Amino acid sequence: MPSYSFDTLSSLDFEYLCRDLLQKKFNCHIESFKTGRDGGVDLRFAPVKGQAWIVQCKHYVESSFSALKRAVRKEIPKLKKRKPDRYILCTALKLLPQHKDQLLDLLKPYCKSTDDIFGNECLNNLLGQHPEIERQQFKLWLCSENILQAILKSEVFKRTAMDIEEIKLRISMFVTTPAIFRAEQILEKNGYCLIVGVPGIGKTTTAELLLAMQVKRNWTALSITSASQAVGIISGKERQVIYYDDFLGQTKLENKLEKNEEDEIKRLIHHCQRNPKTKRFILTTRELILEQAKVVYGKLKDSRLDLSTCTIRLADYTKKIRAQILLNHLYFFKIPRKVRVYLVDKEYARKIVGHPHYSPRIIEGMCERFHAKPLTPARFAKAFMAFLDNPSEIWETAYSQLSDDGRMLLVCFASIGQNVAEQHLRGSFKSFANVASNELELRFRNALKSLEGNFIESQTHRSLLQDIVLFQFHNPSVKD
Repeated sequence: MPSYSFDTLSSLDFEYLCRDLLQKKFNCHIESFKTGRDGGVDLRFAPVKGQAWIVQCKHYVESSFSALKRAVRKEIPKLKKRKPDRYILCTALKLLPQHKDQLLDLLKPYCKSTDDIFGNECLNNLLGQHPEIERQQFKLWLCSENILQAILKSEVFKRTAMDIEEIKLRISMFVTTPAIFRAEQILEKNGYCLIVGVPGIGKTTTAELLLAMQVKRNWTALSITSASQAVGIISGKERQVIYYDDFLGQTKLENKLEKNEEDEIKRLIHHCQRNPKTKRFILTTRELILEQAKVVYGKLKDSRLDLSTCTIRLADYTKKIRAQILLNHLYFFKIPRKVRVYLVDKEYARKIVGHPHYSPRIIEGMCERFHAKPLTPARFAKAFMAFLDNPSEIWETAYSQLSDDGRMLLVCFASIGQNVAEQHLRGSFKSFANVASNELELRFRNALKSLEGNFIESQTHRSLLQDIVLFQFHNPSVKD
């Protein structure tokens, strides 16, 4: 039987786990609701009007039984008002028989028996009965001691993690997005996956979790800083997954690739393509640097080297995922409860989740700033919104990475506005950059490649006469 403490789950994660397990146990659909004041209802089973089971999830992972008992006693008035047909209590705390008896005495007649009280052992028992749910809850098993030791040994999280506790924090805050499943499919099919995205979108975190998942499946993880390193450490039939973060540089392309580096990268990719059962390769880079590299390094745009990219886009972050990312960061950064409640009650959380400049990097940055300088709930909320309203810290580095032509073309685009036709953009660039006619097409195309998919994106508008390609900002925060 599994033996998880559930300390790597936030309160919301724990609620979702309880819902999934209870749905399996009772073979029914259980409703879950948005975060906020719930009136004593975390989950609900209501097959017909006027008939309902209520489920309350008390995480209390670092608490005591006496604290849980006090919290349950506060639920009694809500229960008497609602009068549910059945009340089920779930907690991550380990419970003794006498603990369950005491809770049942408090919760009668809504709790029918101690079977309606699920403590740590009961939830682990259900996980053992339903291994498919355990597999879905990757934060549970990725944070087991043996997996964490393997991750630490492989230096997967070498850039920011100094010890196991920090690795657990990174994994605990992660929220599953469609991107990680796309990346996993590409990796298993092709033997390698290049994860790309704009600054702050979560590509490195996605790559780290993808790599950690391979470690769980008994792959040996190897973190490299140059392709030539991999040549000396790849061995025969051993299952090895190689990780090359920011392989084209973090801030600029110039002088990043060593002599013969592009040859070594190409060889390594082809080797993994031929042997996906034993060798896999995960790379990350920023989209604009990749486009620059395809211009500078001819072998990276070779038609025979079909770069299998998994692009992480803002569209991957639904409102539900955005909310989970926010709540997980607030929870695991130990932002005080009064601050979290204020953000929800005053609807700042809703504004943050729906903000056009939303970014996981901004969420993390604000949580870190709170610890550096704690603020009152009201000041923290206002500072959070101010940071979102002025996202220059996210984009200024990316802007500086562009070539002179790239920056000039972006300025031209911004001066014209949204939905810019290609011919208008070309004409503006020619005038602003003072480009000779014989150089115009090459310089314009190279500059456009470095911007498209990062700062701007194209859409084809169909009409009766002809199709017109129009460009617009890739993300609203780019314009600001």
